[in-house]
Amino acid sequence: MAFCVKCRSIEFEVVDDSNLDDIEQKCGSSTPTHGFQPDDEIYLHSPSLSDLEESATAGPSSYGCIFCSLIHHELKHVADLFGGCDEEGTWRPKDESSPVVFMLLGRDDRAAFRIYCENRAPVFKLVRISEILKRFTSDEYDPTDTTTGSCKSLDLARYWLEKCIGSHPRCARYCTKDRPQLPTRVVDVGARAGGDDVRLFVSQGLRAHYVALSHCWGIAQIVTTTTANLSERQRNIPLSLLSQTFLDAVVSTRALGVRYLWIDSLCIIQDSKEDWDYESASMGNVYRNAICTISAAKSSSGSGGCFAVRDPRLQRPIQLPLKQSIILSPPDAKGWASDAIYVFPSHWSRAVWPLYQRAWVFQEQALSGRSLSFGAKTMYWSCLTSVATESTLMGYDDTDRTMGLKAFQSLSEEEAKQHAAPTSGLWKIWYSMIEDYSRRHLTHDTDRLPAVSAVASQWSRILKDDYAAGLWRSDVLLGLQWSCQGDEGQRCGPPGLYVAPSWSWASMKNATISNFGILRTQQVSGSKYSFGEESYDEEDVCGEEDVCEEDDDDGSCENENSEMEDTDDRTIEVIDIKCTLSGHNRFGQVNKGTIQLIGWVKKATLRLQGQQLFNPESGDVFGPVNFDERPHQYLEKSEIWCLYLRQHQSPTYLEEDTAGITCLALLPTGLVPQECRRLGITGSDQNPWYDGFERMTLTLV
Repeated sequence: MAFCVKCRSIEFEVVDDSNLDDIEQKCGSSTPTHGFQPDDEIYLHSPSLSDLEESATAGPSSYGCIFCSLIHHELKHVADLFGGCDEEGTWRPKDESSPVVFMLLGRDDRAAFRIYCENRAPVFKLVRISEILKRFTSDEYDPTDTTTGSCKSLDLARYWLEKCIGSHPRCARYCTKDRPQLPTRVVDVGARAGGDDVRLFVSQGLRAHYVALSHCWGIAQIVTTTTANLSERQRNIPLSLLSQTFLDAVVSTRALGVRYLWIDSLCIIQDSKEDWDYESASMGNVYRNAICTISAAKSSSGSGGCFAVRDPRLQRPIQLPLKQSIILSPPDAKGWASDAIYVFPSHWSRAVWPLYQRAWVFQEQALSGRSLSFGAKTMYWSCLTSVATESTLMGYDDTDRTMGLKAFQSLSEEEAKQHAAPTSGLWKIWYSMIEDYSRRHLTHDTDRLPAVSAVASQWSRILKDDYAAGLWRSDVLLGLQWSCQGDEGQRCGPPGLYVAPSWSWASMKNATISNFGILRTQQVSGSKYSFGEESYDEEDVCGEEDVCEEDDDDGSCENENSEMEDTDDRTIEVIDIKCTLSGHNRFGQVNKGTIQLIGWVKKATLRLQGQQLFNPESGDVFGPVNFDERPHQYLEKSEIWCLYLRQHQSPTYLEEDTAGITCLALLPTGLVPQECRRLGITGSDQNPWYDGFERMTLTLV
């Protein structure tokens, strides 16, 4: 491998009081914002970015020093000190004479250095590579290894899979080593690599390992299975019919040593509502039982494929001729590739790729125990135990599993049994997942509940709870307290297409759902609520004080007309929750949903200017409304019913330390007495707020 003189002679200089001023003068605008400190170790690599560029492109085919090429690539593309990122790689320094400076960050297990050039500061890690993994490094240019679909790349993918199967107990428990029952239909890719056609195989209960594909359909028509061509698909599917993504998935499946591949458009009969409804309800098992999920992450359609053309030397570790071997101690065990030191960039991100903006992919991510993602320039491996990239060949433990999809994957049914009742941590996982899910795009609004139904089904088994259009019976009080960020949200419902009841977050499109349990961290008192013979306390659900209170068995409401200030009873009694399903999937699409409850209601008048609620008699301000969607003009001076949900601590900017309340803002439908639909969240941050509340029986639709 060709290295320039500067990369062959990297030697860090220790900063001290005697040379500090001289070093900062030489480094100029590439000096860190906090300046250099005594005992920092630095190396002035290039006097300017143009000098680095010349070294990077000095060889044949525009390749010079490979490490200079890697540094240049990272400086132009990677996130800067302020979190910005230039995907197009057009960054230039403000001062063309800005030097390129290395600063050592650590040694041994933390061996790394940061490279400064003005506000750019990528980090490179230094490691030793095991003899087994050395074959996956890129020391020289190889014309057969220019895509993520090369033999070398797919061999690495198979290594990750086999390592996970053989040495990850957590993954084995989740994914199981046993051969699972195949989905109803799978694509038989054959037992060997080659150009043979594939066919649709009806499994009839056969047990075997299979791979699942996660991909974007895109606008262009892709090959599908219908009632008309089902028999033909079972005989043969010519490779010429397959999109590039499907072709690449077939190649990858064969390379992993697996015979069967599940692709939604081919394995579900697309013009059969009955088959689609049945298979969508089983989607969770399809992805959970797959030995691995292949994700065509970079492509927004079938024509984009899985594989990407790139220079592997910019993605894989390269051996660096460091003089100071003291940076990494000599290996203390056999199996290491001598005492060679390899370097690779430490960043990676996949959040902006097209696949992860698609709502249907959310549950595919959530339920897949192992995932092989093909990005714009490299491959990524993720399982319950570790993550790896072509840069981090050896992988590293993925320990951040406190929220969202990662937490959900880690929460096996066995671990959930340790919780005697739902706790704050469990509900936060669900809420954080819904926030993530709501940011993603759907082609059909009616898919909003079906596209997360597999996750809901598994969650129901974990919590042994009843599901209702995106909410849970045991947490219905907090579940009602969602809100929308911004004002771009739109509610799907009459007179348009019905998706979900107004009280469900699933009724909203083009909105990011957030703030479940608004002001959760500032609560001072929660509401008790009952459901049938069971009763709950908000602090109990939140994992705080264990307080329960039951209403009368006959569901009657005492003090029906009393004022709230005259009683300590702030119980919300949920009489019934009903959802009418559109199909057989009880976690899927609904045609209707209602919640009947008894609670405390304050009636107020809406003024659209300032979006405030007022006391209709005194004219005093009750509080603002956070609308789910932009309010229509006809709502001006409408009577809004405020359903009390909880008491919270008022913000610190108020002069007095007072308690406020959070309420649902409801609009009577006028069709049925005391029937209301949700408008948003409201409340007051100041006392007195008891006055004017009355006990009412409501039906939310």
